[in-house]
Amino acid sequence: MDDETVQVQLVLTSKEGERTRQVHQLGMTVSDAGDPLIDSDRVVSSRPLDEDKDDDATDDDDKDDEDKDEKEEEKKKEEEKKREEEEKKREEERKKKEEEEEKKEDEEDDEER
Repeated sequence: MDDETVQVQLVLTSKEGERTRQVHQLGMTVSDAGDPLIDSDRVVSSRPLDEDKDDDATDDDDKDDEDKDEKEEEKKKEEEKKREEEEKKREEERKKKEEEEEKKEDEEDDEER
């Protein structure tokens, strides 16, 4: 007997009416008679279909994933830029405060003389 693994994509509607896309990995055993027997079924991935974005069973998931990755990367870059700007602003405020304290100390020293 030969064991092979194949992947199939199923669109299922749950009892609650929520449509999901699932990729199943089915283990198939082919007997000597040539009749395939599915002896295992494992869900590899599952996600809800987004009706608002015209997501259906024929959508290109790889393209959707790439678009999602690009958006996430852009968001990370924007967040990093914001953090850098905030850090720069805090550093400027810290320097300004130090300068004010230094100036105040200098004025106090001048008054003592």
